[in-house]
Amino acid sequence: TRKGIGGFRLDVADELSDEVLGGIRQAMVESSPDFDETVLIGEVWEDATNKIAYGKRRHYMEGGMLQSVMNYPFRKWVIQLLNGELTPKETMHVTMNLRENYPADIFFHLFNNIGSHDTERIKTVLGSDDRKVRLALVLLLTFPGVPCLYYGDETGVEGGTDPDNRRMYPWHQQNQELISFVQELSKKRRSSPSFQRGQFVPFHAGQLFGYLRLASSAEWDLILINPTEETAKCLVETLRWENDFSLKKLWKEQGLKEYQLEPMDFKWIKSKSRQDS
Repeated sequence: TRKGIGGFRLDVADELSDEVLGGIRQAMVESSPDFDETVLIGEVWEDATNKIAYGKRRHYMEGGMLQSVMNYPFRKWVIQLLNGELTPKETMHVTMNLRENYPADIFFHLFNNIGSHDTERIKTVLGSDDRKVRLALVLLLTFPGVPCLYYGDETGVEGGTDPDNRRMYPWHQQNQELISFVQELSKKRRSSPSFQRGQFVPFHAGQLFGYLRLASSAEWDLILINPTEETAKCLVETLRWENDFSLKKLWKEQGLKEYQLEPMDFKWIKSKSRQDS
């Protein structure tokens, strides 16, 4: 804006009428010399495309209002998958449902999070299991959207509901291994065209959940997640997905093989053009 503000994150957007939200957006358009550089994000806990608040259908995502929302449904399915409450097949359906509901430009700019000042700490919710925390971070930093990391989650801070989730940052007891893991994931995300703008193709293969991020036939990244306590294999014959992209064709053309994942582990497979990155 003229005052140098890049955008706003509106707390509890449900408490604001569509007219007020539209007015804020219009004011941003009128006061910004370059509206493309500003953003209006709303705190909405559910799927914002079909949200009903106070008995009224909201129109957040239909243009002229919010440009993105906090993606709490993302956090929900991540926790359910890693805690065994959702199968990989069910997770594929949940993620495809969100992809189909949101306009493409919004889906790829959702404000993804695995924790905030309003939730229990991700490590606590995942039973203090560092393996699960690592998988949650992989999902956060490779999934479509804009990753938002709540302070301390990168070093494994624990905590229950507010105010326990606002514990001091452990400056003298940091988990350097986990911090380095997050830094490396962030570096890879920034260097990958696939994670910046690539298509999203979720799938499952037996006990494994996965997704392809495809920038082009030569630029892609594929993530495999094993959310179980058993070793699991990914074979081309076991791949299952529900869109018109031929995942098996890519698998065979790229010479991909059988992959074995240890319990609560992940595999990051890159296109040949990205082997050295």
